[in-house]
Amino acid sequence: MASQTPTGTIPKERPTSAQEKGVVLFAAFEYKTMTRVAAMRATRLSGLR
Repeated sequence: MASQTPTGTIPKERPTSAQEKGVVLFAAFEYKTMTRVAAMRATRLSGLR
């Protein structure tokens, strides 16, 4: 929800760099989960053969 707020209304104690770092971490986590799901799907498909 914090990311939904405009850049101008971000409080001083929460700089944009920290927010960007969080976004990067979230993207990396999402990428890891996506690759894991893809690998599970691939192994499941190869197991069905």
